[in-house]
Amino acid sequence: MLNMSCTTRILAIAALSLAILAESAAAQQPGVRLPDCGSSAYGGKIAPVQWDRGCTGVADLLQMQWTGWGGTTATGAGLTQLNDCEPSCAEGTVIEYPVRAAVTDKRSCKDAEGRVASYYTSIRISFELPEGTPFGAGGLQDGTYRLACIKPSSMNRCGTIGEPPGYAYDIRARGMLCRSARALVKRVQRARCPDSRCIIGRTRRVGTYTCHLSAVDAQRYRQSVRCVRGAKRVTFYVSFD
Repeated sequence: MLNMSCTTRILAIAALSLAILAESAAAQQPGVRLPDCGSSAYGGKIAPVQWDRGCTGVADLLQMQWTGWGGTTATGAGLTQLNDCEPSCAEGTVIEYPVRAAVTDKRSCKDAEGRVASYYTSIRISFELPEGTPFGAGGLQDGTYRLACIKPSSMNRCGTIGEPPGYAYDIRARGMLCRSARALVKRVQRARCPDSRCIIGRTRRVGTYTCHLSAVDAQRYRQSVRCVRGAKRVTFYVSFD
């Protein structure tokens, strides 16, 4: 029979394992996606029925039906839209043509909030353009496009917090979501004095993070802050203008 200390140890290990699995699941979203607007920064959809590479409002792919989604290569068929932009693109006529597409080159990428998922980063779009259209010479239109992938190791740009005086700007984070980074920045700001006495080099603990404050421009009361905990890092600037 197990004694209490051994049972407690097993339960603790089990709880830690579940926490690690939960963190891993949060870090890597399930399913392979096609980047919205041609970049993983905007997130993406799994086997999208409609897709617009440049967020123009005119769909590159429409009514798509996919085969082999999630594999090395997925192919699909549907419609593509072209706008004749006459008399202007806002007032133009949108014409649809049958289209075929193939997506390849799966990579781990992240969106602007730091969420990591698997994305297809190359797409080939092919369709037959009839003669006599406003879109130029007819015939096979065949193009391959690279889609932007933000590397998981790169810094997230997480915006700004607050208004002058004492606002934080150009917040960047690595290894954490932007909402977590912004919450940490708020904690750092609450932990220090909100005036020019802070414009000196110093290190301060904020929870489990070690934060170093240094002056950028002492005359205009601007400082940089860098907080680190293991692989997680947040850097930002504060201005008291």
